[in-house]
Amino acid sequence: MSIGEKITDIITIQDLSKPDAVNGFIASYLHRKNRENFTIDFSDVQRVYPNAIVPIFAYIEALKKEGKLFTIIPPRDPNVSSIFSVRELETIYQADSPLSKIWRFNVDNIHIFVNRLMDCISGLEECSPGVLGTIEWSINEVMDNVPEHSGVDSGLVMAQFHKTNKRIVISVADTGIGFKASFARSHLYHPNTDADAITLAMRKGITSSDDKGRGNGLYGLHKLVMSTTNGHLRICSDKGMITIEQGIMLSPSNSIRPLKTGGNHSITTVDFQLPLDENIDIAKALDGYEPPLSRMRTEKYETDDGDYVFPLNTESHGFATRQEGRKVRIKIENLRKEIQSKRIILDFSNILIISSSYADEVIGKLVEKYGFDNFNKYFTLSNIDHSVESLLNFAISNRIRNSFSEDIDLSTEEISSRGLKGFIRKILLKLAKKLN
Repeated sequence: MSIGEKITDIITIQDLSKPDAVNGFIASYLHRKNRENFTIDFSDVQRVYPNAIVPIFAYIEALKKEGKLFTIIPPRDPNVSSIFSVRELETIYQADSPLSKIWRFNVDNIHIFVNRLMDCISGLEECSPGVLGTIEWSINEVMDNVPEHSGVDSGLVMAQFHKTNKRIVISVADTGIGFKASFARSHLYHPNTDADAITLAMRKGITSSDDKGRGNGLYGLHKLVMSTTNGHLRICSDKGMITIEQGIMLSPSNSIRPLKTGGNHSITTVDFQLPLDENIDIAKALDGYEPPLSRMRTEKYETDDGDYVFPLNTESHGFATRQEGRKVRIKIENLRKEIQSKRIILDFSNILIISSSYADEVIGKLVEKYGFDNFNKYFTLSNIDHSVESLLNFAISNRIRNSFSEDIDLSTEEISSRGLKGFIRKILLKLAKKLN
């Protein structure tokens, strides 16, 4: 700001695609900190990333507790402006998706966000082995640290999916006392700087509580991120910052603008990014320890007999569109990768009708991808209503027509009369004759 420039109560932010926007916002506020009323103008913002908007909104929440008043001018772009409010988790099931929204959480509803997020991610993109378990364990640990160590009972969280590089991006922020003050309360450790405190918290078995059985959350998170080629982790608390990029931990910093308000609030943020297309060996990254939570996703599908049942009636939010079919198929693919060679029973109980596009997107594409032999090896269809079976037969016949063209003469009526299993047996015989 130049000498003689008039200071107004308007803070203008034009870009939220980089974490540097947080420092810019804090600098603008400090120039005006003696004022009581503020207007924050986001009208020109076109891109929003969690590691920029979540810390800023956490800072605003802290200032509101200190009596400051804020008016938010959202972006003009309606696709972006929907992000610019803090939502309560009680409304998360009314949202189309938990992604690209800021949520307030506390110890009682962390599980609501995690369950909804994991349901969403598992239907977004096929994930490499270990990825979904890593995300679920990591987000639980980071969010649980807020009520456990920050001195406040709630925090903010936002998740985002970056389709271009197939990353899930998650930022968690709180307005508590910060890492250094948290250690000071424990009387066990006395780090000199904020960066020292963050580094200490990332060591195995170190915790600011008196419970010696804890202290592996941030240690585990940083080890998991380090095990990937394209993972990222940034932890900021007051003046301290630790960053991990591409498997390398950068030098700790104590030079960032203090994430502190005029009162007693210190903003702490944990931002991590995990690639969905890289294998992650959780046990190897955590020195042989495999967290039980990382297996809970698959255990909910496992029966007492050791079978895995995928109930389409509860896993799908409708049976009419190809888009919904794609989500369900990707969920099935991700489950198969997690349980490896075990068979999955696709349960059609209580489903009386589906669209042909849904049938094609789920079953047609699975049969086309794996072929009949492997499809029958990996999957079993059960509890299929007659009308649904007819649509599945039709979807499969169309897929095979596209695959084999004139090589094999197909009759949809014959398929329907024989049923799905009979049709599969016949087509295998036809293929065998062609090969011989």
